[in-house]
Amino acid sequence: MFVLVAALLGGCMTTESVPPAKGDDEYVFACEKVAGEPSCETLAEHACPDGFETLSSEQDFERKELRVRCNKADGSPYR
Repeated sequence: MFVLVAALLGGCMTTESVPPAKGDDEYVFACEKVAGEPSCETLAEHACPDGFETLSSEQDFERKELRVRCNKADGSPYR
């Protein structure tokens, strides 16, 4: 309940992420476009400190969805 109230008071900004089942799977970030909030790319950088490959990106005026695959520790993409 507190999280819901905090989200409503925080400008209705929501971020959804779907974590990978395995380390070489992908993440999906769904982000509301609200000024001052982290972008989907910023969230992907935090989830993938060794970089990431963008698999798809869709956006409209209010929301962006970013699907990425993290790189391995040596910086190369998982295949």
